Amino acid sequence: SLFLASASGRVLHFPIAEINVLSGAGKGVQGIKLEPGDTCLGGQPVGRARDRLVVETSNNKLVEFLKQAYPTVGRAGKGFEAIKRGRFLRVVPPPIALVDWDQIEGKSRKAESNGEQKSLFDYGKEE
Repeated sequence: SLFLASASGRVLHFPIAEINVLSGAGKGVQGIKLEPGDTCLGGQPVGRARDRLVVETSNNKLVEFLKQAYPTVGRAGKGFEAIKRGRFLRVVPPPIALVDWDQIEGKSRKAESNGEQKSLFDYGKEE
């Protein structure tokens, strides 16, 4: 499913399957219905139960919307009023999980191919 957030403080949670794949000169589909002057700040796909949309408010607070806490509704609706005072400033991107592929693939790591590890500041020094 997918969460979308608008600057006016509305959030919509709908199934991704409702987004049609367009080919050729397709113009896309409407995700969230906006009032005049409102903007869609962004969204977050949520697949696992712990996935969430995190939005920063004009009151300098972070608000989280967990997948399991909000039922999905039809695409192109207005969504629900998530905050009564203030506005949403931005959708906070999720943290990036760095993967050590050598560890996953079971490869051992070598310290350095030329021997000892050196700092950038060690190069050019006489020993």
